[in-house]
Amino acid sequence: MNDIFSTIAAISTPPGRGGIAVLRISGGEALAVAESMFRPSNGRKPGDIPPRTAVYGELHDGGEVFDTGIAVYFKAPASYTGEDTVELSFHGGIYLASRALETALKNGARPAEAGEFTRRAYINGKLSLTGAEAVIDAIDAENELQLRLAGSQVRGRLSLETERLSEAARLLAASVGVSVDYPEEGLEPNSRPQLIEGTRALADGISALLSTYRAGRAAVRGIDTVIIGRPNAGKSSLFNSLAGEEKAIVTPTAGTTRDVLETVCDAGGARLLLHDTAGLRESEGIEAIGVERAIARLEAAELVIAVFDASSPLTDEDYEIIDRLNTLKSELIVVLGKSDLPPSVACEAFRDSGRLTRQAEYVTLSALTGEGVDVLRRRIGELYGTGRLSASDGAVVTNARHAALLGRALEASERAYDALVAGEPEDIAALDLEETLSALGELDGRAVTESVVNEIFSRFCVGK
Repeated sequence: MNDIFSTIAAISTPPGRGGIAVLRISGGEALAVAESMFRPSNGRKPGDIPPRTAVYGELHDGGEVFDTGIAVYFKAPASYTGEDTVELSFHGGIYLASRALETALKNGARPAEAGEFTRRAYINGKLSLTGAEAVIDAIDAENELQLRLAGSQVRGRLSLETERLSEAARLLAASVGVSVDYPEEGLEPNSRPQLIEGTRALADGISALLSTYRAGRAAVRGIDTVIIGRPNAGKSSLFNSLAGEEKAIVTPTAGTTRDVLETVCDAGGARLLLHDTAGLRESEGIEAIGVERAIARLEAAELVIAVFDASSPLTDEDYEIIDRLNTLKSELIVVLGKSDLPPSVACEAFRDSGRLTRQAEYVTLSALTGEGVDVLRRRIGELYGTGRLSASDGAVVTNARHAALLGRALEASERAYDALVAGEPEDIAALDLEETLSALGELDGRAVTESVVNEIFSRFCVGK
């Protein structure tokens, strides 16, 4: 990591041609760098212009004008980074963007590293660590729910909830610590029940926050989903219906799908990493390779959508698939497809057969007409709880790092609770409460290691 006190510059718009390009300059010498390459049309210097006021002028390199544009000055600490920042907007040409950046570098700035503007915002207290991480989610958002969840974290909703839990853990640790540091005094006779109650409330609070991860991850990160079934069961038609476009070839010929097809789609607020697979049956040659890949995907999937042709009796291949489903630990939805044709297999009959011994959701639909496809989407959203996110304003966990640290904090707080209930020495509970504090502190950045911070910001693009 370069010197955090130096002045940095980067193009903050996507590379290539566009309506505008934006050069962002941040640091103690941001104004000086801007003044060396931007001349306001009114003859004033950028530093003489009121902050957050757009000014039209010329961009020049050593006196040679190469474009016109607009400059906006953000005076510290009222800026994204918390430092003096100048943003220059000009025509979005490939060469122009390169020329502007080179000019800034010649005049005292250095190239910004990936995520360095947001990293400085975190260092300068403009963003919590969880808020900084959510910036990536906001950039990557593909729908309204993802954007809303990212915006909630950027605004500090998760950080505030983590801080509340940390404060509760800190008070409990301090209370227990009194008896550890001054054993001759010990705990007041009525103190232990209060500590037990407080530790239970702490563990429950952490557990409640952690419980949002299933829905949050489904909405933002996505669920690895596999569609399986025998050949010509209707897998590819369903794949196309969920994808909203013709991605898979659909023909009456069995074995058309030879390899795993992939796409990303939305289902009830859940983001599905959707895989269409070759029909599961005994086969040879290229088709056999596709079947092997389908089985490998199936065993790694988080959600399996098993498609059966409801217009025909169950076959030996269907029964083999059912037996394989019984061995899986993934979530399972059984789709009885081709409901537009005269039925042969009903949901009740399928369930009552007893061959499928594990829990599953059942949906009847026709991928051809679209009837029932929305029911499937809604059922997936209900399965992962994403529907509740739209109506919730509470903190939601969407990040695997956050979930892992909350899991660590929960285990430690539960141990502290168990120790207090069992009447064990207070120093045992004290150690577990300190572990709880450590995990929560690492989550929101108050006690995080430099290596973790580096890893987080390495995922950012240059310019953000």
